[in-house]
Order: sequence, then structure tokens, then C-alpha cells
Amino acid sequence: MQLRTQHIVFCPHLLIFLSMSQKTKKPASTRIAISSKKGMRIARKFTKRGKDPLEEISYDKRVSRITNTDGSAVFEMRDVEVPTFWSQVATDILAQKYFRKKGVPDNKGGRNDSEWSAKQVMSRLAGTWRHWGEKYNYFSTKEDAQAFEDEMKYMLINQIAAPNSPQWFNTGLSQAYGITGESQGHYYVDPDSGELQKSTDAYSRPQPHACGRWNTKIFTEEGTVNLGDIVNKNLVGLKINDGEKLVKVLAVKENGLRSLYKMTLANGQYIEFTDDHLILAASNRKKEKGIYEWTPLKDCLGKCVHLVFTPISINKYAKKDLKAKVAEAALAGFHIGDGYHGTYGGITHFGACTNNPDEFKHVSILFDEVLGGHTFTAKPRISPEYKIVRRDFNYTKLFAERYGLGVGSEAVRIHDIIFKSDPEIRCAFLRGLFQADGCVRIRQRGKTASGDVCLTTISEGLAHDVQTLLLSLGIYSRISLCRDSRAMQYHVEIAYASERKKFEEQIGFISQSKIKKLRELNSLVDGKNKNDVSEEIVTSIEYIGDEIVYDIQTESEKFLANGVVVHNCFIQSVKDDLVNEGGIFDLMRREALLFKYGSGTGTNFSAIRGKDETLSGGGKSSGLMSFLITIDRAAGAIKSGGTTRRAAKMVCLDIDHPEVEEFIQWKVNEEQKVAALHVGSFICFEHLKKILDCSIEKGINPEENAALKKLVTAAHKDHVPLNYIKRILMLAEQDFNPDDFNFKVFDTDFRSEAYLTVSGQNSNNSLRITDDFLRAVENNDEWELINRIDKNVAKKIPAQKMWKDITYSAWACADPGIQFDTTINDWHTCPADGKINASNPCVTGDTLVATPHGLRKICDMVGEKNAEVFDPFGEKQTASGVFQTGFKPVYELKTKNGYRLKVTSDHLIFTDNRKFVPASHLNKTDLIRLGPVGTFGDDSLPREFAEATGLAIGDGCLTTNEQEMLFITFAKKERNLADKYNSYLINYKNENASDKRSSRQTAVCETPTTSRVHTSSRTVVETMKRYCILNEGSHEKQFTDAIYELDEHTVAAILRGLFTADGTVANYSNKSQYVSLDSCSLKLLQQTQLLLLGFGIKSKLYEGGEKNYPVKEMHSLRISGFSRKVFEEKIGFAAGSDKVDSLAKMNNSVSHYKDTFTDNFESLTYLGEEFVYDLTEPKHHAFFANGLLVHNCSEYMFLDDTACNLASINLIKFYDPATLKFDTEKFKHACRLWTIVLEVSVLMAQFPAKEIAQKSYDYRTLGLGYANLGTVLMQMGIPYLSEEAYAICGAITSMMCGESYSTSAEMAQSLGAFPRYENNKEEMLRVIRNHRRAAYNSPKTDYEKLHTMPHGIQEKFCPSYLLDCARETWDRALELGKKYGYRNAQVTVIAPTGTIGLLMDCDTTGIEPDFALVKFKKLVGGGYFKIVNNSVARALKALGYNQAQIRDIENYAKGHGTLENCPFINESSLQKLGFTEKELLAIETQLSAIFELKFAFNHFVLGTEFCRNVLGMTDEILNDPKTDILQILGFTPEQIEKANEYVCGTMTLEGAPHLKEIHYPIFDCANRCGKKGKRFIPWIAHLRMMAAAQPFITGAISKTINMPEEAQLEDVKKAYMLSWEYGLKAVALYRDGSKLSQPLNTSSSDSTYASLFKFDENDFDETIGGEQMQKAIAAETARPIRRKLPSERQSITHKFTVANHEGYLTVGLYDDSTPGEIFIKMSKEGSTLSGIMDALALTISLCLQYGVPVEVLVAKFCHSRFEPSGMTGNKNIPIVKSIVDYIGRYMALKFLPRETAKKYHNAELIDRAYAELSPVQMQRLPLEMATAQLREQVVEKREHVSIVSPRTKEQLEKNQTNMVLALNNEDAPICGTCGIVMIRNGACYKCMECGETSGCS
Repeated sequence: MQLRTQHIVFCPHLLIFLSMSQKTKKPASTRIAISSKKGMRIARKFTKRGKDPLEEISYDKRVSRITNTDGSAVFEMRDVEVPTFWSQVATDILAQKYFRKKGVPDNKGGRNDSEWSAKQVMSRLAGTWRHWGEKYNYFSTKEDAQAFEDEMKYMLINQIAAPNSPQWFNTGLSQAYGITGESQGHYYVDPDSGELQKSTDAYSRPQPHACGRWNTKIFTEEGTVNLGDIVNKNLVGLKINDGEKLVKVLAVKENGLRSLYKMTLANGQYIEFTDDHLILAASNRKKEKGIYEWTPLKDCLGKCVHLVFTPISINKYAKKDLKAKVAEAALAGFHIGDGYHGTYGGITHFGACTNNPDEFKHVSILFDEVLGGHTFTAKPRISPEYKIVRRDFNYTKLFAERYGLGVGSEAVRIHDIIFKSDPEIRCAFLRGLFQADGCVRIRQRGKTASGDVCLTTISEGLAHDVQTLLLSLGIYSRISLCRDSRAMQYHVEIAYASERKKFEEQIGFISQSKIKKLRELNSLVDGKNKNDVSEEIVTSIEYIGDEIVYDIQTESEKFLANGVVVHNCFIQSVKDDLVNEGGIFDLMRREALLFKYGSGTGTNFSAIRGKDETLSGGGKSSGLMSFLITIDRAAGAIKSGGTTRRAAKMVCLDIDHPEVEEFIQWKVNEEQKVAALHVGSFICFEHLKKILDCSIEKGINPEENAALKKLVTAAHKDHVPLNYIKRILMLAEQDFNPDDFNFKVFDTDFRSEAYLTVSGQNSNNSLRITDDFLRAVENNDEWELINRIDKNVAKKIPAQKMWKDITYSAWACADPGIQFDTTINDWHTCPADGKINASNPCVTGDTLVATPHGLRKICDMVGEKNAEVFDPFGEKQTASGVFQTGFKPVYELKTKNGYRLKVTSDHLIFTDNRKFVPASHLNKTDLIRLGPVGTFGDDSLPREFAEATGLAIGDGCLTTNEQEMLFITFAKKERNLADKYNSYLINYKNENASDKRSSRQTAVCETPTTSRVHTSSRTVVETMKRYCILNEGSHEKQFTDAIYELDEHTVAAILRGLFTADGTVANYSNKSQYVSLDSCSLKLLQQTQLLLLGFGIKSKLYEGGEKNYPVKEMHSLRISGFSRKVFEEKIGFAAGSDKVDSLAKMNNSVSHYKDTFTDNFESLTYLGEEFVYDLTEPKHHAFFANGLLVHNCSEYMFLDDTACNLASINLIKFYDPATLKFDTEKFKHACRLWTIVLEVSVLMAQFPAKEIAQKSYDYRTLGLGYANLGTVLMQMGIPYLSEEAYAICGAITSMMCGESYSTSAEMAQSLGAFPRYENNKEEMLRVIRNHRRAAYNSPKTDYEKLHTMPHGIQEKFCPSYLLDCARETWDRALELGKKYGYRNAQVTVIAPTGTIGLLMDCDTTGIEPDFALVKFKKLVGGGYFKIVNNSVARALKALGYNQAQIRDIENYAKGHGTLENCPFINESSLQKLGFTEKELLAIETQLSAIFELKFAFNHFVLGTEFCRNVLGMTDEILNDPKTDILQILGFTPEQIEKANEYVCGTMTLEGAPHLKEIHYPIFDCANRCGKKGKRFIPWIAHLRMMAAAQPFITGAISKTINMPEEAQLEDVKKAYMLSWEYGLKAVALYRDGSKLSQPLNTSSSDSTYASLFKFDENDFDETIGGEQMQKAIAAETARPIRRKLPSERQSITHKFTVANHEGYLTVGLYDDSTPGEIFIKMSKEGSTLSGIMDALALTISLCLQYGVPVEVLVAKFCHSRFEPSGMTGNKNIPIVKSIVDYIGRYMALKFLPRETAKKYHNAELIDRAYAELSPVQMQRLPLEMATAQLREQVVEKREHVSIVSPRTKEQLEKNQTNMVLALNNEDAPICGTCGIVMIRNGACYKCMECGETSGCS
């Protein structure tokens, strides 16, 4: 098997820019001809000579800030200098992403500063482009060079154009700031010599090595050594500790300047490495079945890591020398703690302070031995024993410098000499230090004692050093923080008993008092022992700066860094026999290098011979697929290496390849292997285990063991191999232990052994289809598959069958994509050098998303720009793109309550307990977040008709005999309901019927048991068919997707009808109280479950059960707890149904507490392989999803092994709304200059492979594009869906491409054409002529060598000035090209502009339309205000509307923003309700920035006191996020809606005053606008716009075509055919309903993740539309708050005995006598049982304080069975099954109503207990009073008592703080004073809020 050729296309987004001159080489024959006589003349269109354009505009100083959940800054930069007209979003992108943060010279001559001004960046870019251009003669004169630099500065600073991100990151760092870095193995071609060179500087874009900080401590055979020393001294061969043993260092390396991150553990230890360094980590501890694996540092937050403390024993010094070194170390340690050193007045001072005689004696001896003598000074005023030992001589400086003394308390560290020394020296140093600054703490509480050894310092570095030094001695410690009035203190604490004893034996103290106290502590407090390997949780990861970093490689590929197990930094390649350059494994190497830069690659594998083709040696080839599997697995290995994202890989195959059929089915077949392994291994295990157990129990004789025969038969029937059955029987005869039986069951986890057999998971597949094939399809011809070597026909297949298979695959799962090979190569400028074979994929994805307009299948959103989505907290956000990610394995994720989500195994799922977790890593303790609330559409139905629709889907059907007849069945007793809904349907069809027949009257039909409503009205039937399926049997009943387009009230009515028909109110027992919906249609219940979530109702789905029907299983959806109450309020049952009263009665009698919107993970089940999708939400990177989505980024197409860099021009900057014209001259000027910039960038670039460097030099391909076309069209008053729009798009694109080629020809005149031009001259000129013909829209017969004709610019639809200019540019491009050739083989692409689009404040990217008419603009000082899209007013003016009309139209869209003259809700009506000027003013200030009026009416705006005292609202109402104050005030929904439209607007122009309907299309956007908006741009318009631009794009267009779900196979074929006929080069079709997928593997810091927990206005920008902003602007959703117990409170103490185990139960009470805390004290303290009871009491207390009803706890505790159990001393609870059972029964007796308590305890005993109660005791039972009157009063009082406290902004902030603190202090208690989670304070805990402690001082 051979690979004849191999192909790589390098990602256009990945160019590495050098900023240093390369050495000049001697001229060579291959060099480009560069003339020094001529150059480019640069005109000034924007600037004036002698004036710096950066100084001609005004600037602001702004703040750019990103915050954590707790409000702390993740990123903050002040005094960011940007132009005044820049948006805050553009400011944030520049400051946070593009500013260089390190190495910039500061004003003091240092190099540690950051860029801070836009002027610095623009100067850096423009200056570097000029430098390289000037150096290589691109400019005619210095003035031209200066003009070029000035013009570029102007365009950059004025947001006219921008290069892609790598240039912002790297260009000019060396030129401007002198930053350099070591080469990483890249290549470039020397412009002087034309020779390929290896780069000598790669800092511009350094290769991402995982590395550590210099002073990272490595435990070695020679002591603890700095990582940097190992590298700098090249200590290869040194043995170091890897956590298990000593291993050799194999290699070392310095890796240049990198960003470092500090990873801190729970015990305070930390390491400082790059964020991609691999750490041995697990999601759970080993005892919790945690699996340790190598994890990038950035992903370690919240995970467990290994901290190893193995003693390092070395013997450096001889015994005679050791004593002196010990004395020195002891003195150094004591001096750091209580010493001083310095020169004052020319005199050297060196001394140490002692506090007692032991210290004085010891230190004096040390001074004598080390320094040769001492004096002392007594300080009796301080203390009688206080003495300063001194030695004030100059030579003490040597000792101080040797040990790093006298540097200040905050900066002091332990010197390396101590770390590298013998154990005796380290111990002596620590003994002195702990004596000076340490203590022994013993705490006594009753009979319980605890304590520790503690060192206190204000130097964080010293604390860390001490902790690491202790580790080197095998001693574990913790660091806690304590802030006093002076500074932060760091406490190094040794608390574990085993560690204290080690400390006593090895280190100890000097003074007898501390020695005695340590001995006392160790004898008094036994405590726990610590293992040598500690599992520590990572509590924080934070960026610390950029530094030179170092890495090493070891024998075991791991080592200890500061005691933490980390991976070494080199990832070795795997070798095989195909290693020759250009071969298969060389391809793998080159792909790996590309993937490491986050780049994608496309490869056409068609040159590899097919299966069974003849090899040169006479054998048969294994075929293409065997190599695809190998290469795909290699890409997967790179991804799993931990330092890169998922490999973005496109696999292309020609349509005539012999294995093309297998290629289409590749991924499906691979996944079937996993399914077979999983199911087969499970079946084998189940059968073989049963056979083994039965054989061992009863023998293998079939006469004696009849059951065995049945088991063997069943196993054989299920295809278990007989060999394995016999093997098991033989084991049974050998007395085999069944516990040793092990038949591995393979799972479908992506890391499992079964999954490792799967290939094709790291690529997107596409087919290269020729015109010949498409003609064969049209003619129904056979298609020939051709051998690769002998070119013989391998096989013939009907072309239509192939086409059918392809289109079916695209219809079903959107794979494979199609590239039109003939069209691509028809426009190929360099065909003499080979075909264009592949395209480069960008990152893609898709999913089913919850949006503010209802649940939308994600394919409907593909191609939409800035689609609205909900984030994890139900906030509206804007997705910046929706796209494809590939064909991948899909799993069904299921929760305990039955919620489902189809995902890939590595898709990140948000959990409340562990934040983001891959689906495959979830376990059953994970709480998955549900939601969001409020996911509804905009359409509506009459309430009565909607209820009838629900009744129909529940108890109705649709017959289809002669005509469609709808029946709805009611029970006989429900005749009243039948009559009512029959009347509703008659009224509906009378009002909506289009003919008289449809309006005929119908009557209710009676049967012996039922009443039936029926109708055949088309009006009724067709409307119901739109929303539900009724004619396919009861098991297939379901809603259609249209249900998600309905508004909240309509959905509620439909569900009301459905539950009335098929629902039940179940009130059977204390554990069976719920509302249920039963159906044999599982799909219907799943849809209902999702719809209920929109109302805030959580439900549980029970699958299967009783078969009430002959065949189909019944399923049940149940609503219980607090959700029952919400169901009653928001949905309920139809009026007249007896279920209404049943539900009300149950809800009034049964207690409940508020549900959390989370659900436990249940299972992850493999489904198969499907096409998958994703979307980009750039602010939070998270959304509520049912699936994933795709986008195919094949915009760059050229020869294999070439690259392309990008830039984008902002079109709106060239449109003048005053003249209504597009400035063609300035636009051409910009295109000209940016072509030069991109050409110079090729000159500067370096590349990761020789071939890419060489071909990029040979062809010099560019990627100039534009943004904001949709904005320009709207401002022109041109509909996006119009012939005029297509013509204008063609003209502008034509100008850009033509001017770029003209400029390329100009450069060729001065500098020479690209090296391979002469070989391709005629073909390239042919392509240029065809571009020109498209501009002239020439007849088809005029085009040269084109198989598919392009769509030229239609003259009658294009403004003449645009058309003339477009044609002129091509006339000039062709004329100049004929004379001079071209400098570049390719010049334009249309690619997503992404971040640079936002930097330029663009509304749209590429050729996309606008997305919204009303937007929210971010204010510089914070906050937002609402604006109508600027394009609207300009478009209206262009259409002839006057200012008054424009103002009315804008107000209709955005609202008036005031209550003045507002209908119904205005100052007058509100004043009558008690509103004063204060409240009215507060409301008015909110109105300019809200989407809905209710967001200005909340207690945050009005004030809590006003809402309570004036409006009479309770705290419970105020805290309810669903509270609508306007409705409470009595305004009707109709009145509120009218007021909303007046104040907030409609967000659409449909129906606006003055606006003519003929002008509506001008304002159509990518999606519907506002609630009333119905219009949007159809997908065919996007396809037509692509066709208009494609003739002038030398690459391809990055855009996706979306199709509706109902599209059929023929529709897909038609779309593919249209794409071909329109002349597109590549296309991807995504049908609505295509399956789900994973998001991209992106890297984010923990701060980014943390920002998800709290809305931060920095995460939004003015490109966001209206509705999705409201959750961010509205008040935060209320969360449960802990109910505080009063400081002084009553309690009940009860003594109990269970089976001779005595104990005391104390219950603390609230003022209303309800229980709030529990204490359980057992007589045997310190026992396991006592500890368990303590933990149980704490758990019960927290439950009670957070509102869990007592009955819930009682229900859980009663009947719990475990030892001890038996008799008690309580006559009312005589016998129990456990102590927990006793507690439950006691709680029932004391705190539950009598009848309720009888559910859990003997009724007779309860009655007896109540009979014995005194009147005082009766009052302690708050719901069981002595008289009915008292009971009624207490019940009434209880109903008005909120379990949660009033919610204020401060409490919201406190809860957010608690979330963060709880995550970082898992074992911390909660402050009893203020409710904040405490933090560690020494050995105790301290409250950050109020200062209260848990018992220590």
C-alpha cells in the first residue's frame, strides 16, 4: 500500500507573523524579482501630509472589566485609551484580547508594562507593515511609505478595516518593543535568496509547550532543586521524585515567555505552570470511585490532585562539617522569624530578639559558633525576659546574603541552600523558625480536645516555602489566611496527629515551654493519621503574569512539582514504517503541527489506492479505509494530548474512488462496532454469570439441575458462543469462586476500549463531485469507480443510486458535504501546478436551543447572525454564529426525572455541584440544571379553542375515512364540559369558516358511557392539525413543532385541556400526592415535560407500567411538591371539571417546599452516529440545549500545502446617507492598501511545515473580505431578498476583487509576479477574463472553459455608478495583468469576521443580513439604553419619509420611553394607587432600557418598603420571580399590552404608522423581530446572495444553507442542484431536525466559567437585540435563603435510650415554636456512632433552616433500619428500628399535627401522648391547637409567614458570596450571626462578614 500524493490546506486563520529582519542571503535563481527602481505610489484619501492621523481624533480613558461571581475582578484595566466614538464592546476586545500584556517598555525603562492605548496598537501594526514594505521596496519613495503608514493608522483607528486576530496578537512586537523568543521549528522562504530557511525566531507565535516557573521545587536525589536550575544547568541524568520512585531526567528545555497560572490546593499548597500543563487529577476522590487522568491545568478547578510528601534523604556533608551547617541553618531560621539586619548610619546591625531564657541561651550559642561571638541588650520595658542578641560587624553581611536575610518581613523566602541541604540542616532551620514565629495551640471543649502546631507570617512566599520544606521531610501541613489590622497573615498549620508526631520527632522547639506543650498536645489529642499521598481539591486557578518558563522530560513522563504530581512536557511521536517525506505518516506529523496551533486542515485522500488494488510486490492493497482509520486515530491522539483543542479535520474523497461507497458509510459502520461490543459483552456476561452461579449451586448434571438446561438453551439462543458456555461449565466443576468471574462488559464511553475501535470521529467528511457525475445523475447513467494505479474501472454503479445515497445522508444527518470539483477548478488560477483538492474547515456546530421565542430546533438558526438564546440562568444572550461540527457519536443523557438531551460524550453539562462536567464524566450525585422558565413563542390561539385542542390530543382522534372527522370524548358525567366545548368549536368555525358548509351546527352525541363532540370543519381540523398529530393512533399522539411557537397563555390552555382529559389528581397517602398525566404516547409526555419547564414546573416521567391497552404500555408524567402549586396557578384544569376542586383541596392540605430546578443524572446511552451542531455564544459559552449545530467554514480553497491570511473591510464606512451613495473611490483605495498589507504579511510570515512555507511563497495567496453588507443594503432602502440587492452585492464584491487584482498587478510591476506565475500565466488570465465577463454579465458563450456559468451583475438592477466602477476595476486588472502579471495567485474570500467585526463595531459579518431592528447599546459608564437600528432612519429617509414620520415609526418600534400620555398606565392612574413622585421618577429612569414594562415595576426600582407598606405585598410575593406588580395593581393583560407597546415599542416595523407595506421587505432581518414580527428572510435569499458574490470571490464563501424540517429528499436534491447551477464552489445543507452534537473543545479560564454565575454587563454589547437583554436588565431570580434562628431561643431537651445506648436530643425552636436546629449527643463521645449523629444533626438543622418541612424529614427517618435497634425507655415510642427511626417518630410526636403524625407512628400511642399533654405543651404544637379557633389563627398566621427572609440586593450578593465560599471551603460552617459561609482561620473558622469565629480567638 502506497500513498502517491498527500494534500494539506493550511487554515486561513493561522498565520504566524515575524517582526524581526531575517539575515540576507545570496541571490538565487528562484528568488522573486524585486526592483529597487520602482515601487508603489500611495495616494492620501483619508489623511494629510505632516499630520499624524492618530492625533487628529479625540480619545476617552475607559475601564475594561470582567468580574467573578463574587464581584471580584477577573480582568480589569483602567485608563484604556480609545477613540470617543468606539463602543464599549470594541474597547473591551482591544483591552482584553489584543493588548500586549507583558514586555512593553514602561516609562521607567523597564519591560514589564502592558499596552494601554489604541494608538500604541495601531502604530505597532502600521509601523511594522511599513517597515517590511519599505525594506523590500514596496514603496516608490519615503513619502509613499509614510502615506501608507498614515492611511493604515487612519483606517485602523476609525474602524474602516482590520486584519485577522493573529496580526493583532503578534505583528510588531519585535519591531516596536524588541520582544524575541526561541524558534519552535517553523519555516519561511528568504525573500532575498528565495531559499527555504528554518526560522531563528518564533516568539511571534510560540509553539504551545506546557511549562513551569523557575522556582518550582523539584524533589531530587540532591535535595529540593528549582526547575529553572535543572534546565539552565542541563542536569540531564539527575534522579528526581515522580511521586512513586526516583526517575532520571531525560531532557530539559527553556520555552520562552509564556502566561503562567497559579493553581492553589485546599491545603494552601500551589504550583505555577502554563494553563495547558497536564496534572494528574480526578473529579472525585478514590474512595468515591474517582479516576485519575492527565488533565490540563486550566480544567482542574474543583478536581482532586495528588500531593505527595515523601522524605528526601541526602548526605552532602561529612559529620564534622554537618555540625557547623546545622548551626548556621538554625540561626538563619530563628533570624527570619525574630531577627533584623541592615546598615544604618554606616554601621552594620545584625541581631535576634529572644523572649525567654531558653531562646536566649540557644541563640547566644549559635551567634558564638556561627559569627564568633555576641553581645546582648535587655529590654525590661517590653518584658523581663526580652533580650536582643547582637553582632554588629560588617562580616555578618556575608552570612545574611548567604541565607537571604534582612529583606523585609513580606519578601523573605527560604534560600535554595536550605532546600538542597541534608535533613538535619532542614530540621534545624525549621526548628529555629518555628521557635521564633510558631506556637502550639490546644483547644478544649468539654471532653473534646483539638490542637495544632502553627507558624504565623505575613510573607506568602515564606509560608509556601515552609510548606514545601515540610513536604521534603514527609510532613503534611495546611495554610490558612487571617487578616488583622496590619496585613494578611498566613498560618502554616500541622494538625494531623501523625504529622504533629513527625514534627516533634524531627524538628521540635527550642524552649522547654513549647516542647512541653507539644508533648502535651500529642499525648492528649490522638486524632487522625495522614497518608503519604493526600488527595487535595484545587480551589482556585488565577493568572499571575508572563514569564520565561521551563520544562523537563523524565523516564516515567511525570514528576513532583512542589509535591504535586504533574506530567512532563514532551509528547513523543509514534513511528511506523511509512516514514518517508510526503508519505502517510509524514502527513500525520504535519497535521499534528497544524492542530497544535488550533488550526484546521483539509486533505483529499483520493490518491490512495482502493482495497485489493495490486501492490508492486504482487500483493493486494488493504485500501483507503485502513489508512483513514490510522490517520483519524492519530488526530484523536493529538486532541487527547491535552495541549490542543479538538482536531478540526476535513476528509475529502473524489466521487470516483473505488471505496467511495464505504467512505459514505464509514462512520455508521464504525459506531456499529461499538454497539455490538457493548450489547454482546453485556449479553455474554448476563448469561454466563447465571450459568456459573446455577452450576456451582446445583451441579452441571442436567438430570439434577433442570434450570441449568434452560439457562444454557437461553444463552445459545442469544448467540453466546458454545465454547464460552462449555468453559464456564468446566470452571464450575473445578470449584471456581464465582466472585472471581470476570467477563468485561464494554460501555460506550468515548474513552472505553470499545470506543477505541471507532475511527472517523475527528473529521468532517465531504465528497468532491464533478460535473460529469451530476450529468450522469441527470441522464440516469452508470457511474464508474476508477482504480488509482492502473486506471481501470473497478465498479459501475447507477449514478442516481449514488446521488440518492448522498442526498439521503444529507437529509438524515447532513453528512457528507459537497464540494463542486469542476466549478472550483474552472476558476483555478494555477492549474498547471495541480488541481485544488481540498478545503479547510473551520470550527462548526449545532444544537436544539431554548430561546426567547420558544424552543427552536437549531437548524432553523443556522446562518442567522446574533440569534437569541437563553444562558444557564435563563438570561437572554446573543449567539454570534451557528454552525456544523461533524458526524459524531451521539448519546442520550437522561436524568432521574426523565429529562433527556442528545449529546456527544464530551459535551459539557452544567451541574450545580461541579459546574461544567463532560457528559461521560457525570455520576448520579451530579445535579443537572433545568430550565429555563419563560421559553415560549409569540403566536396565540383563542383560549377556548386552545383548551379544546388539548382535550383532543388527550381524549380525541381524527378519522380519515371519506373525510377527516374530529372526535373529542368526554365521560358521561362530563356532559356539561362536552356542551361547553362543542359550543366553543361552533363559535370558532362560524367566526373563521370560509364557506357555509363549514359553519353548520353540530350536536353532542351520546353513547351509553360517553358524550362525544365531533366536527369535520376544515377550519377546526386544519388548525388542530397544525399543532398536534391525532390520526396515527393513541401511541403516536404528539405535538408538532408549531407548539413551540405559541405564547405562554395559549400553551397553558392547551395543557389545561390535555390534563383535563388524561390527567389525575392522586391523593392516596403521604407519599402519593401528585398530579399525573397518563398516556401510551411516550413522545407526547416528553414534549409535555419540556413545555411544563417553561412555567417553572418540574415533573417526573415514569416509563412503562401497567398495560391498560392490549399492546401499548402506559407511561405517566407526575407533578408533585411545590410544582403542584405552580401547576394549579398557571395551568390547572378546565372550569367545570371536578379535578379543579380535587387539586385545590390537596394543595391546601398537603405541605410542600420550593423545588430546586435541578435533577440528578441517571444514565448516558449510546444512540448512534449523527451529524452534529454547535453555536457560539461568545459571552458565556453556555445555553440550554436539546442538540448541537453546524457551520462549514470552507472559505479558503487553493492548492494543497498553501495558506491564506485574512482581513476585512467595513462596508458601511463607505456609504454616505446624505448623498445615498457608496464611495467607490475610497473603497477601492482601501482595497488597494489592504491588498498591500496582506501581501507584506506573506513576506513576514513563518509556517509550521516546509511545504506550506514554500508554496505560500510561490503563490502568495491572500484573503481580503468585507463585513456589513446587510447594513449597507438596509440603509440604501434595498430589500435583502431582491434582484437589486444581488446586483449591489455583486458590484461591491466585484470592485473589491478587481481592485485587489489590479493592486497585485501593480506590485508585480515593481516587485515581480509570484514565482509560479509564468507556468500558469494563460490560465490565470483566463480566470481574470471570466471575472471581468461576470462584471459585464456577458453571454454564456463568451466565458472560457467554464462548465457552470456564474450569475453576473444584472445591469438593470444595479446603480450605474457602482456598475461602471465594478467594470472599470476589472478592465484595469486585466490590462495591468497582461503587462506585468500578478503578485498573488488568489486575493479574496468571504470568511466570518468574528471578533474583528465587533472591534470594528459592525452590525453584520460577510454577506449576512442584519439580525434586529431594535438593539441595546452599551454605555461607556455602564448600563444600556435602547436604540432603533441606525439603518432604519437612514433607510426611511432614503425612501422619502419625513422626520415626523420617521420619529413615529421609530417610536412604534422602540417605544416612547415614558409614561407620559401612556394609555391606562400613566402618572395619573398610578398616583391614584399610592405612587408618589419618588416612585414615578424611579420608574421613568428605567424606561429607556427595558423591553417590557413589568421590568420597571419591581421592588428593586420601587423600593421594598413602598411595596410592603403601600402596595401591601408580602415578602413571599416580593421574592417570587414570577410576580407581576402591574397585574397585582389591577391592570388587565390587554391594558398592560397596550401600555407596553406605547412605552417599550413592538421591536418590529410591521404595522408601524405611515410605513407602506411595500417597504416592509427592506427591514426584514435574519429572524423575526419582536412579538408581532412575522417576517424574516427565507433561506433561498441567502443562496442567491452567495451566488451573486461567488463570481468575484477567488476562494469560497463561508455560509450555510438551512432547510425546514418538512423538506423532503427531493428538496435536498433541488438545493444541491441549485448550488451547482448557481456556480457555488462548496455548500453544506442543514435540514431542520438534523440530529444533535457536541460543542467545540474550547479553552477557557476558570474566570470565564465563573462569569456564568452572575450577570455582568461587560459580557454584553450593542450588537445584541432587544428581547434577549431583559433577563440581564431585570432583577435577579430569587433563591432560597436560610431562615435565621433568634439569638435567644427556647429549646426542648429529651433524653432517650435505644438498646442501652443513651443520648440527648435537643431541639432549638423559632419564635413560632417550629423546630430550627437539632443537637444529638451520645453518651459515648468519640465513637463512630457519636460522629454519625453529629453529622446527622447538622444535616437536619440545615434542612429545617432552609425550609424543608418537618414531615419530609420524618418520612425519610421513620422505619430506617440499622443497629442499634430495639427497646427504648419511652412508653410512647417503646420500640424502634434504629436511632434515626426514634428521632423521626419523636419529631412526628412533637411537631406534626396529630392526624399527620399517625402516618408515621402508632395511632393509639399518638392519641395517648396527646392526652397527656398540658395546656403549655399544647401551645408548642403550632398546627395542633387545643381549640379549633386557635388552630385557625395559627394556620392563618403561618400562611403569611415566609420561610425565606425578605430578599434585598445585599442578600442577593450574600448568596452569591456563599456560593463561592462554599465551593472553596467545603467543610466550613455557616455563621450564626449573618449567614455567610465561614473561612479557615488558623485551626478554626472566621466569618468574613461580621468577624464572628467558631470558637478560637
